[in-house]
Amino acid sequence: FFQAEDGIRDYKVTGVQTCALPISLIKALTEHGVFGQNEIDAELKRDNTADGLRHGAEARAMIATAENKAEIWRELTTTNLSNHIQRHILIGANRPSQQGLWAPFVDKYFAEVRRMWDENSYETGLQFANLAFPRFAATAENLAKVEKWITNNADRSEEHTSELQSPCNLVCRLLL
Repeated sequence: FFQAEDGIRDYKVTGVQTCALPISLIKALTEHGVFGQNEIDAELKRDNTADGLRHGAEARAMIATAENKAEIWRELTTTNLSNHIQRHILIGANRPSQQGLWAPFVDKYFAEVRRMWDENSYETGLQFANLAFPRFAATAENLAKVEKWITNNADRSEEHTSELQSPCNLVCRLLL
């Protein structure tokens, strides 16, 4: 299902003729609470490819419960994920429509981002810094948290600061 963006697999390519839902529909239904883990698992049984696993991880991260977001955060910050799986999980976890569920992780983001950068590969650290950043929650409170983090981490590099840069880019540049 995940490889067939248009929803149809060509039996000449796969040897199996199936009709699958498009990736974008699976993700949208999951993000809005229509699909859950059972539906994702059923689709993964039909497409247990690398693409299927990546998109399945993204869809799983979109499950709109506080418990799921907490498990996703734990997985992101305590396990060694491949860059591809990590990226898809982060894209799925931090959704514009789910900021109420992501809000508990804003303070955790600022507490963890430097460790994630320092203890992981460049790609893993950069993806975490960019994609876990509360970019869809543009509030005065969150801006104050960004400014506090920048002040507390000024030892990283003063040459990267500029009022013209976005807060997320400032966090990433200071980590360099």
